[in-house]
Amino acid sequence: PVFVEPRSNLPAQLTSFIGRDGDLTRVGKLVDEARLVTLTGPGGSGKTRLSLESAARLTGRMPDGVWFVELAPVVDPAEVPSAVLTVLGLREVAKLASARGWVPNPGEIAEPLDRLAAALANKRLLLLIDNCEHLIDAAARLAARLLADCPGVRILATSREPLGITGETLWTVEPLELPPPDTAVADATSYPAVRLLADRAGAVRPGFSVTEENVAHVVRICRALDGMPLAIELAAARLRVLSPDQVAARLADRFRLLTGCSRTALPRHQTLRAVVDWSWDLLGEAERTLWCVLSVFAGGATLDALEAVSGIAPDEVFDVLIALVDKSLVIASDDGRYRMLETIRAYGLERLAERGDEERVRAGHARHFLELAETAEPELRGRDQLRWLGRLNAEHDNLHAALRHAIGAGDAPVAARLCAALGWYWWLCGHRAEGEEAAIATLAMPGLPDDGYAALVYAMAAMSSVGTSRDIADIKAWLTAARQITERTGQAGLHPILRTIEPFLALFGGEGDVYAAEKLAALFDDPDAWLRAFARMMHAQVDLNLGRAESAERHLELALAGFRELGERWGTGFTLTAQAELTAWRGEHRRSAALHEESMALLTEMGTIDSVPYVGIRLAHELWMLGERDRAQRLIDQAARSAERSGEPEVLAYVNMMLGEFARQQGDYDEARLRYDRAWEVAAGLTGPGHMPSIIAAGRGQLVAAEGDLEASRRWRAEALSVAVSTMDGPVIAVAVSGFADLAWRQGDPAGAAELLGAADRVRGAPDLSVPDVVRLIEALEEELGGAGYAEAYERGGRLTLDDVLARVGVDRPAPFRI
Repeated sequence: PVFVEPRSNLPAQLTSFIGRDGDLTRVGKLVDEARLVTLTGPGGSGKTRLSLESAARLTGRMPDGVWFVELAPVVDPAEVPSAVLTVLGLREVAKLASARGWVPNPGEIAEPLDRLAAALANKRLLLLIDNCEHLIDAAARLAARLLADCPGVRILATSREPLGITGETLWTVEPLELPPPDTAVADATSYPAVRLLADRAGAVRPGFSVTEENVAHVVRICRALDGMPLAIELAAARLRVLSPDQVAARLADRFRLLTGCSRTALPRHQTLRAVVDWSWDLLGEAERTLWCVLSVFAGGATLDALEAVSGIAPDEVFDVLIALVDKSLVIASDDGRYRMLETIRAYGLERLAERGDEERVRAGHARHFLELAETAEPELRGRDQLRWLGRLNAEHDNLHAALRHAIGAGDAPVAARLCAALGWYWWLCGHRAEGEEAAIATLAMPGLPDDGYAALVYAMAAMSSVGTSRDIADIKAWLTAARQITERTGQAGLHPILRTIEPFLALFGGEGDVYAAEKLAALFDDPDAWLRAFARMMHAQVDLNLGRAESAERHLELALAGFRELGERWGTGFTLTAQAELTAWRGEHRRSAALHEESMALLTEMGTIDSVPYVGIRLAHELWMLGERDRAQRLIDQAARSAERSGEPEVLAYVNMMLGEFARQQGDYDEARLRYDRAWEVAAGLTGPGHMPSIIAAGRGQLVAAEGDLEASRRWRAEALSVAVSTMDGPVIAVAVSGFADLAWRQGDPAGAAELLGAADRVRGAPDLSVPDVVRLIEALEEELGGAGYAEAYERGGRLTLDDVLARVGVDRPAPFRI
């Protein structure tokens, strides 16, 4: 027991308030205003203290002192008033009277609570009543009586749950503020969690400090422990014999690691497990069950999900959940979700395993999220896609936990259905690597069903792997397996993507672009409106490969109308981007930029993180052409940062290639060379058609030509054209042919240059005024040849076949790219 004289300090063992900076000042004001303040919440982990400075402020307003009452040792609820009497010294007075033979009259004998209320009726003091949760009803009765009969008494209580009486003001003690994962040393030490760890570690390991070498591990420790002060103190004690990286690596077994704090601390404060055991022991059976069930949810849970999975009667779940919230074991978030601190969740998982109920709960969890995924999947291609994407994003961790459980439990049917239902979600949100990994793990499972769900997993694995370092043979095998299953089962109607397998195989070099166009055209009358629009959009891409620019524009218009009617943003965004490219060919850069901006806004709204950088790069190019170079540079920098974070190799190659283009056009040839080299290095690891390597090689050819090395330029041009022809992509081939036109002009053959420009436009199906180099070359050729001379040479070139061009520039026709 502690009695504090007015205007004096609390003793040194009460040294720090467990909460965020500035909390005590606000709590002190609350005590003045509300009379009863209960400190609750997850932050203190049952260990609430006051600072010396703040205690002095409180005692200055309490002439009869501040009295500290520790209820942790009290077991019998009837002893709560007596515990307070003992602290105040009133219980000893009664014992002394009895010892001296003073026998009061029967009418003078009073209950402890009555004596306490009478003794404090005219006092002005503050009672600090610590650890009320295990005696909550008795503590509530005591507080209610004192507040009613003793107007000068203020009470500051600590409890895992509210006392629940009229006039109570709650103050939630939050965990200590945490730094972001990648915080630097200078910033990390400004966060209370890091300061507490560093302070306590310095006490057991003199000279300890947060440094460049250990800051990542220190931050990881604090974040893994949710900013819980006691857990951080226990972790700091381990730093006496372990390094920060060793402690961080062992936190998966936190309850075994974090033991052995102060020997004078309460037993339930000496280990992390004891702290949480204290809360567990105070719960009823339903509360323990729900704690265990909620621990299975990786990203928190909604009330509906808990009702579906818990096994508790649905009409009882809410009351039990609120009880856990009141006991500071569950956090009710503003988004309607219920979460646990990671330490509380880890404890619940251990208890669930001990109960032998883990498999039932996890299987129920997986079934619930399978139902959600399958309900959401068709909605992702319609007007409500943002709402359903939001729901899936909110449940992202749970969906993946459900899939991991199904794979780990060997439940191939559920795993296949989950993977199939999530495939399009992964694609839309830019989680292609995640989707590829999940699909591969699912496809490797024994007992995989031979049905449309498996076919869809194969198809999604292939789509997610294009443009990565995945082996081409794997992609071919997956697409082929998907086709064989749908042919064998007749389940192509399960999902629209299954009806695109044939044209996709052709697009990657199977039967060729003409065959792919025929297969896509067959989908124009498909019953699925989204697939009809998608087929038009893909047909337009094939048209561009074949040099059919007018047909491509027509199909893009129809695709855009279809996607807009559906309210489908992904298809709308990609169609707008394709239209912007065609618009840029005509030199209409302002309109092209507007189309790209609309596309970028739609894809950003959806969170299509892997596609936004592509559109941003193209928009940057159009802005560059308009002279808005500062804005273009900002966009390209954003795309570069995004590519570095995501690690998408194709985006990273594209970013560096475009930065090389900008540097070259500004005359910074050294920077341009560095960027082209980086782009070439990244692109070398890509699978699929060689579009990017061809474009990079074309840029390198332009760079060395500007530096005067025409022989090196010819080698780069030949590389660009050879790779481009293997892709059978008309626009990419046209870029490479235009490069040879530039080379012919530099070698003194303006007529040949004009002919090659005409040949390039024939391959493309339209002139391309979007590239500054080509625009400048046309101007130079018209000046040298005259308008009529240029037109005549250009027309001759338009009659050349691709084989004619290859023979003229001395490049052998390579084999077409095939999967």
